[in-house]
Amino acid sequence: TVGTILSNEEVEIRSEISGKITNIYFKEGDKIKKGELLLKINDDELQARLLSAQSRKKLAEQQAERQRQLSEKKLISPEDYEKFVNELNVIKAEVQLVQAQLDKTEIRTPFDGIIGLRYVSEGSYLSPSTLITTFQDIGTVKLDFTFPEKYSGEIKPGNKITFNVQGTSRKFTGTVYAISPKVDPNTRTLRIRAICPNHDGYLLPGR
Repeated sequence: TVGTILSNEEVEIRSEISGKITNIYFKEGDKIKKGELLLKINDDELQARLLSAQSRKKLAEQQAERQRQLSEKKLISPEDYEKFVNELNVIKAEVQLVQAQLDKTEIRTPFDGIIGLRYVSEGSYLSPSTLITTFQDIGTVKLDFTFPEKYSGEIKPGNKITFNVQGTSRKFTGTVYAISPKVDPNTRTLRIRAICPNHDGYLLPGR
């Protein structure tokens, strides 16, 4: 049967927010560990908003503490004190929101893998629809292939498979780990997925 090699994991790297690229930290084809910084988006406006929110939070905390002391001495009503507490909570939520937006200005790798071709440059303006690059884990690869319906009872997860790819006489071995629960009514075949180690990177997705 003929099959297709797939990445173990593959993603298109895009930004969750719009903005201008200030720094690019990767080179095409690099092997990169999970969590490494790929790209930085301008965050000047967000930093200013964060500083403002933090200043208002500090002032609100001081006011809330003074009102707490007055409330304990019965000099103000519990309702008045509660208003200050609510205002403080609103500002705390704003600080968290701005911080979350700041985190999105740094695009990092979701897992260990190899970076693809780059489609942006420093100074480019990004939107969530802009493709930055692709990222793949090919230390292990998956294989998709089909199996005739009449033999469906003879294959199960854990079965070993042997295969070759064009351009080499090398034989590779994989292990079946998933079987589609449905037979394709057009081809009367069952789709099978296997997994294979690819430590030397020879097996490229798409082959």
